[in-house]
Amino acid sequence: MLVAGLATLPSPTLATNFPTRPRSRTGLDGIPPTAASQVETAFKAVLTRMLNQGWGPILKRIAGFDLEAAAAGDEPALFAELPIERTGTLREFGGRRAVQPGDPAMSLIYHVLAASEACFEELILEAYPTIAEIDAVENYIYDRSTLTDVGKLVPAIFAYEYRQAFKTPHLAHADMVFTRAGVSRTGTQSCIYDRILREHGAPAGGGGTQDCATVPARFGLFLAERRDHKAVGRIAGESGDGDREFLLPVCKLVSGGRLLDGRGIQFQHSHRDEKLARLMEKHGEIEDGFDLNAPPFLRKSMSEDGPEGPRTFSEETSPLVSIKSLAGSVRVFPGPRPLAREAVQSGQIAHFPVPAKVGGSFSNRRYTSLKLVEDRRAEGIDAFFADLLFRGGRPTTGLRAARNVPSFVYIRAQVTGEGELQFLSRSNSELSKIEAGGYDAALFEDGLCDGCVTARITGEKPSKGESLATILPAVSFVAAPDFFPRVDPLDLERFDKMFLEGGTESVSGLRLPANPLVELPGRPGSSAFPIVHPRKGDADTMTAAVSHPADDASDYEAKGYARSSALNTLTDTVSSVFYPGWDLTFSNVRKPNDDKFMATFGLGSPFPEDMKLCAAANGMWAGASPDASRTFYGTLEKLPILGRPATAVPLLDTELGFHPRSSARAEWGHEPAREHGWDGQYGPFIALERGADGDLQSVVDCADIMLADYVRNALEGRMDLGRMQNLHNRDLLDRMATLKAAIASMPRGGRSARSPMWLVSAEAVQEWADGADGFGVPAAFAPRREGKIAGAPDMSGSGFLFLFAHCPKPGDGRATTDGRRRFPAKRLYMCHGDSTIVRHARLDPVDDIARPLRWSRARAVRYG
Repeated sequence: MLVAGLATLPSPTLATNFPTRPRSRTGLDGIPPTAASQVETAFKAVLTRMLNQGWGPILKRIAGFDLEAAAAGDEPALFAELPIERTGTLREFGGRRAVQPGDPAMSLIYHVLAASEACFEELILEAYPTIAEIDAVENYIYDRSTLTDVGKLVPAIFAYEYRQAFKTPHLAHADMVFTRAGVSRTGTQSCIYDRILREHGAPAGGGGTQDCATVPARFGLFLAERRDHKAVGRIAGESGDGDREFLLPVCKLVSGGRLLDGRGIQFQHSHRDEKLARLMEKHGEIEDGFDLNAPPFLRKSMSEDGPEGPRTFSEETSPLVSIKSLAGSVRVFPGPRPLAREAVQSGQIAHFPVPAKVGGSFSNRRYTSLKLVEDRRAEGIDAFFADLLFRGGRPTTGLRAARNVPSFVYIRAQVTGEGELQFLSRSNSELSKIEAGGYDAALFEDGLCDGCVTARITGEKPSKGESLATILPAVSFVAAPDFFPRVDPLDLERFDKMFLEGGTESVSGLRLPANPLVELPGRPGSSAFPIVHPRKGDADTMTAAVSHPADDASDYEAKGYARSSALNTLTDTVSSVFYPGWDLTFSNVRKPNDDKFMATFGLGSPFPEDMKLCAAANGMWAGASPDASRTFYGTLEKLPILGRPATAVPLLDTELGFHPRSSARAEWGHEPAREHGWDGQYGPFIALERGADGDLQSVVDCADIMLADYVRNALEGRMDLGRMQNLHNRDLLDRMATLKAAIASMPRGGRSARSPMWLVSAEAVQEWADGADGFGVPAAFAPRREGKIAGAPDMSGSGFLFLFAHCPKPGDGRATTDGRRRFPAKRLYMCHGDSTIVRHARLDPVDDIARPLRWSRARAVRYG
């Protein structure tokens, strides 16, 4: 293992005449410096192709720009002020010219090529840009930066995206947003670049809806200024930011560009996955023949120099990541792989001994997962402050109990004496064996890892007086799939109090340094991020999502929510609730008092085991974790004082899956494309039984979390990762607002986070005037007209149909023969709503014809 605390690298500065960004983002003083020849050639090629593909009339119509003149070499046409109206496609555009030197966000050409909303009916698919063409235009704009002053600039790697206005710090217009930490995501298949949406996604028809595509993060080399918190726009901040410095890019460096005098940039990377090695070092018994410094225990991928430039080196044929470089940027691609796969070394399944269950407040089990906590006192303090004192505030991050080993470990696959797997996951009789321990459990890989991206300058050395010192690397995290790629935690911030645990804080507001165990490419044993004390510095602001302030905020109106793209590679899309976390967590090196840093090896092993616990805790990592609490609600443990986690982000029945015995299939014949839901389980449903007195009684039939096995579901291909991929922020906001209002409308519904009401069925309604299908409502409960449940007379438009049950003693459910449990329901309520109002009606089962529904008075739906 690499020992942290290596010598600090020299502080990188750049003493040159390179320009910084003009003080005015829209001003122009004369014709800017000429771009380098190869940069200009690439740019002119893009203009010519745009002209040939029909962009000329479009740009003339929407902005008065003469593309034909610009493509023919008329430079004044590029820099002339245009009669731009900020409406329609240009509603989010903040500039005045086709090219604003040094500022892509203020450049019309860049905006129409890079903005996902810039779509036009006249264009065919091939007319939209490739990622290489967007990069070429970006390079040209930066290479024509104008000189305004001289300062000490820092060469550093940044992850970056071109964002819609509502995803920028200033909210005024579309802009570049940067972080020194990028997040790429694993997936079950390779991604493609969607030229219309300007994002990476799954290929059409590529393996079915079960698959999710890898998501690459994009990095570039920039010259940056050190600024205090008042001179930089930030998405989320911290109380101590007044004592910190932030790096803000002012100019991008480009291979062959003017600012590098024709020299080149060679991007490099280094990534490591040590989750299983740390588990075995702390809690395993290392057998003869197992090498903890080799895969699958410790895996490394990094760039090494070859005769044709750098290539990715890995101890295995399947590296953790690979990189693809362009002239001005590089993308980090995680290798496509299953969500979980057996960890094998020299033909043997890696395994470790399972200890017996320890009960009490500091149990070493969470349901059937092995729970590993190094510092129980710190863990208890975290829980006390996060769940009780400061619910909904920054302390929910929990930064006391560092995660130096996987916090939750899957122990339901026993390795027999013959070296084969035997799963302990489908019957109650096997639960006692899991509690008793004393057997060897198989280990599984998931591909999550920590790394860095850096670069070196190639070609002739700089002239005297010009110095490119050490380039600051960027952090690179390879995280788990994002089940809601078009929803970010901050999108749901207004509903933060609906989460019993966790919340919507993002890593953009986190102030921790990077993992010092990550090595520099080509320099084994050298830390890319040596531990330093960051006060008055920028070592702990790497995660800050930053941008330049708007030039003149009075010129713009703050933009509201729009269609959210699947760009989710910056830190404001990552949760900073660490119990232990979803995308990443925090660790330290040697002992509890050491400096803490960001890492992934403290997450669950493998990730689907962590995923089950996250989803069952009402999706506490908002915007990333699906909410499966209503799937397991009756079997979930009650939290001290807080109670049992109720649903916060309601998934629909079609997403949770219809059980074969549910009314959806048994009565209404609904045949979903796949029987089970996104997680391989079935959602809950209402059933009718005869009581001892012969009367009908309602029960809720639900999955038992003690028997649910997400790892096995993943291994057997039962997980359906594509079900939520196209949900947008507005979709979830509508669901949460309607749910909150529906719970408040019911007698004794309480607050949504602690409501005793169990959401059993949830269905989207396309048009209330046509009625709802009501697949989750048995025929004995609600009358139908032409097969539909009618809403109240004044209902119209789209909305939701919710079915709630109140089960006084959910922990006393009765086991069924297929491993589920049934809970008597005291009261049932059906709620319906649209974007403005909700109503409810109490339901009672009958033997013959269902009684007419008596709807309550309308209650307003309010966001937040």
